[in-house]
Amino acid sequence: MEIEHKYYHDAPEKGEKKWKHYALEFFMLFLAITAGFLTENLRDHMVEKERAKEMAVGLYYELAEDSIQISKAIERKKLLISVLSSLIETLDSVEVKKNTTLLTYYQASFLMEVDMPVPANANLDQLINSGSLRYFKNRKLVSDISLWDNIISIKFAERQETDQKRLIEEIKAVNRVFRPVLIDSMRSITFNNLFNGINLNSDIREAFAKTPAKLITYNVEYISEVIGWASERKRNAIVRSTSFLPAQLELIRNLMKDLNGEFDIKKD
Repeated sequence: MEIEHKYYHDAPEKGEKKWKHYALEFFMLFLAITAGFLTENLRDHMVEKERAKEMAVGLYYELAEDSIQISKAIERKKLLISVLSSLIETLDSVEVKKNTTLLTYYQASFLMEVDMPVPANANLDQLINSGSLRYFKNRKLVSDISLWDNIISIKFAERQETDQKRLIEEIKAVNRVFRPVLIDSMRSITFNNLFNGINLNSDIREAFAKTPAKLITYNVEYISEVIGWASERKRNAIVRSTSFLPAQLELIRNLMKDLNGEFDIKKD
């Protein structure tokens, strides 16, 4: 026995009101389109949110590396302060001819290197430019991420540019007083020690300190110029190691903490 089914989308029989039939059909079509739209929109939303998390994880590990580099930079600044203090003391002494040694050349070669850490920003730029920050619930985190982006693009960049400009003048001043060949021979040692945050071992230091070395000139004006640049570099190192860099390190650590709280990164 067959059962006859009556579907709402069948054409209305004689006597039925056509407008009810078409209204119902329109309503069902509207529901289908709306449901499809909402489903697709929800799927896109979930994909974008997952992508935001991926970028947040990338930013987290980017910040972790930045924190290491900035911590090392702080230690390098402390080394620089110590080295330049000794250089200034030697050059400013009344017996500068007698006190100048290979150690003095080693110390002066620090003026021919720049050391400003450059934070990574690949994941940071992607996160900001993609608009994915809208998926972050923690508004303070969003604000701090924008602040960090501003610090990288302005404060770090300004200091790096300033250092490069000063370096040109510092090299000129050093080469007017110190023998370039001897300075250059020291730079490989300086570079290695500076970027590894280590000073000369005691034996080498003692050997350098016992080896007399002459300057090109003992002109007071030229020597004073070197002292001036060394003093300026030392002041910058003090400010950066005690104020600027520690402040950025604290911001980074807070960002990492908040990112982990928002996305459970360590659990992943």
